[in-house]
Parts: sequence; C-alpha cells; structure tokens
Amino acid sequence: MSRELGMSPEKLVKKYCEVYAGEDSRVPIVRVKPKGHVKRCPLLKDRKCSVHKSKPSVCALFPIGRILQVGDTEGNIRDVSVDDVQYIFSTPGCGDATERHTVRGWLGVFGIPLQDEFFIMWQKIIVETSMAYRRLEMKASPHVMQLAWQACFKGLYLHYDTGEDFLPQFEENAQSFRMKRFFILRFTPGSTETVLEMVDGFFHISPDLIGGIPSGRTPECTGIGAQVFLGINRKHPASGGFRTGIFTVADAF
Repeated sequence: MSRELGMSPEKLVKKYCEVYAGEDSRVPIVRVKPKGHVKRCPLLKDRKCSVHKSKPSVCALFPIGRILQVGDTEGNIRDVSVDDVQYIFSTPGCGDATERHTVRGWLGVFGIPLQDEFFIMWQKIIVETSMAYRRLEMKASPHVMQLAWQACFKGLYLHYDTGEDFLPQFEENAQSFRMKRFFILRFTPGSTETVLEMVDGFFHISPDLIGGIPSGRTPECTGIGAQVFLGINRKHPASGGFRTGIFTVADAF
C-alpha cells in the first residue's frame, strides 16, 4: 500500500489508519480508519479502491477468510505449515451467484499464493509476541506496556524501505524484533530499563504518530494484518480463573 500510494509506511499509518492493542492478542493492530458518519473506507475514490492491486489481504480475500491453529489444548505453540491453513467462506451479500471461483484463483488475482509462507511467518511472530506481552502485562506498568507496544509497532509495521523487496525486510525485522523481545523476559517491576533496551535500535518515529497506543479496543478483526484470536486464556466467568485454549489466528473479514 505504501508503494502504491507513494508514501512511507509511517505517513500511510498517520494519514489513513489508527493503532490499538488487541483486546485478546495484546499486540498492536493497525486498522484502516473509516471516515464520516457512514464509516466509509478512506481509500475509496469515486467508489473504487484506490489501492486495489495492493489492498490489505483482509479486503482482497473477501468473502474468504483464513484460519491457522497454531497451538494445542495445552497452550503450547506447535510447528505449522501452509498445509495447516483452513478457509472460511461467508455470504458476500452482493452479485448474482452466476460466477464460480477456486480459492487458488481468487487469491491469485491479488498475487497471494495458496502456499503463502508469509502468512505462516506472520502468524508465528504475532502469537509468540502475544504470549510474551500477555505475561509482561501482568507485572508491567502502563508506561512500560506503551514502550513494548511501540517496539512491536515500529519493528513489524513501519521499518521498511518501499524501494526494496518486502519479504527479506520482514524476515530481518522479525529476527531483530525477536532478539529485542527477549529483554521482556528480563523485565522486573519498577524498572523501565529493560524495555527501553528493547525499543532502542529501531528507527526514529515522530512522537505524534504513536503518542499512546489505546489498549483493549474491539473488535480485533478489521485492519491491516488484523488477526482474530480465539480461546486464548480467557477468564472463566464462573471460577474467575483463566483457562488455556487453542491459539487460533486468522485473516478477519
């Protein structure tokens, strides 16, 4: 999208999006921010998508959604591959049902391969980060969580040169962020030094871009890279305790 619009990821987010921490995942979600009282997509121009060839996968896939079960009933992350991806179909609510399409063909229109390795890599790092951030939030102050969210947001969403190939940059950013995220495990209450170490090293972002990442906004299902997390340690209404469920992430629609 940045390349299509001729602007940096930072400017794209600042102009068209909003950022918040997912209620379940606790990782930053970037959402295209609707405009006006009708909540129209800001990227529509003359009722057509201005980034049609590069639209977010959540838009490109509609009415198809992808699901990937990345955890078992014990709450452990398991090894997953493109063969584990499942698909959801919803009623589009438009058209006359005279056309037929295969999933492969539908994805191919937007250059999304059926064997989408990036989808797997993205899900893995999101779930890993979710687990780490959920642990961190149990003992960290709101200020420390803001630092942690900003590190994730900068490292995974913004640190890209639109003149270069995306995937190698993502792999490098993901590896760098994994190393930074290691410092979370060394965090001790009352100190922000560990998280500051984690944030240090990412490129400079204008303070007014992030400011503060709102926490706990819902729904967690309508944005760029938006994921739905189902059954992740939700609080049990009867016992008040937490149950460990299956980590399931998906392209939302």
